[in-house]
Amino acid sequence: MSTALNRNGLSRAFRTSFLVATVAMAAPALAQDPSEPRLDPESTATDTRSGSSTKTLDVVTVIGRRPRLFEVRDVNAGALGIRDMQDLPFSIGSYSTDTIEEQRARTALDVLKNDPSVTPTTPGASYDGVAVRGFSANAINNVRRDGLATNVYMDVPLENKERVDVLKGLSGFLYGVGEPSGVVNYVLKRPTRVPFASVTGEVTSRDGRYASMDAGGPMAGGRAGYRINAATEKVGDYSHFGDLERNFASGALDFKLGDNALLQLDADYQDKQLAASALIGPRSDGTVVPADSFDPRTLVGQPWGRYRSHGWNLGSRLDVTLASGWLLTTQLGASRTGRDAAFPDVYEVAPDGDVLSGDYYYAPDQKFETTAGQSYLSGKLGDGSIRHDLVFGVAATRSELWDGGFLVFPETVGNIYSPRPFPKPDLDRNTAKNHTKATQQSAFF
Repeated sequence: MSTALNRNGLSRAFRTSFLVATVAMAAPALAQDPSEPRLDPESTATDTRSGSSTKTLDVVTVIGRRPRLFEVRDVNAGALGIRDMQDLPFSIGSYSTDTIEEQRARTALDVLKNDPSVTPTTPGASYDGVAVRGFSANAINNVRRDGLATNVYMDVPLENKERVDVLKGLSGFLYGVGEPSGVVNYVLKRPTRVPFASVTGEVTSRDGRYASMDAGGPMAGGRAGYRINAATEKVGDYSHFGDLERNFASGALDFKLGDNALLQLDADYQDKQLAASALIGPRSDGTVVPADSFDPRTLVGQPWGRYRSHGWNLGSRLDVTLASGWLLTTQLGASRTGRDAAFPDVYEVAPDGDVLSGDYYYAPDQKFETTAGQSYLSGKLGDGSIRHDLVFGVAATRSELWDGGFLVFPETVGNIYSPRPFPKPDLDRNTAKNHTKATQQSAFF
């Protein structure tokens, strides 16, 4: 069930149907007989048969999307500056809000499964790690949020995403050291030109419940705007694969600073936990467990063994138009994710499903932090028929991780077809962690 509210009180579905019906009824009346004299679009003419005056109507433009309050180019291509997608020398897969809504996608993996070159790389879908063309995109530079490096262990909610872009191919000259897979970039929703509010509610099988809200519009006489998104979701009771619970909220603000500057701010937060289930290894004879022999809802794990994560993101961007059309763009962003990592493992099974080798990994209080910033000056130089696009820029990224510290338990579920529970062990939350820092600075011309 989805309802979109607007100022005149009509639902979007009703307004669309009414418009289509009106156009369909009007089409025969507006069609011109080839034998009739043609009218000058800018003039008023007289019908030769009736003597009545005929005047051309004003043009009516129908827009199939919510236009942004301030239109800006939103693909940050590193050394190439801020560009439109059609100007980039890359193979790009782009998945918009329409795809997300039509497919009822909840995670980035739900959207990226539309691209055959993208595959998941994380155990039990615990977070949104992907590989592009067979290469992992989990390096410091390969996952981005509005063009800035972000936390690669972050569960990516889609309620505040306008588009998911996959830039395929070598990206080192754009962003610095990274995997050869390409870049996955999440583009955020921005304030809209027209006020709107949309509320969605769903009840699904498997005891699933979902509700979300999306609202936006201008403020201060059109000199500023806001966008708010929120969602809550609950599926099952953690006794099946796919059972989860999450809560999400985000906000975005745009401010027009004078005639030549635009400031954009955004923030989001999500808390999520899901039933952790094992990836199943091969049989003892080397064959793979047939997919049709296994119920995909079976939890090859424990109801108490949940993968928990909570994280926030902050972002800012300032665009300043300088003399002669030069543009200065500066961005700053920060992200932080904390998680209790739970990974049940099944390495080998017998033909009847008995687990021959397996264990259970658990690591509490892991933390992942990323801070990134970049500034670009772009414009054109040239005279006559030859012009050059120039970009000068600097960028820096800093990542800090507190990971590892896994507790390993030898217990398994016994049989993948009929998993058996085992008591929750004593889970020490004060395990030693590996502390890692990584920094990168870049200058572009």
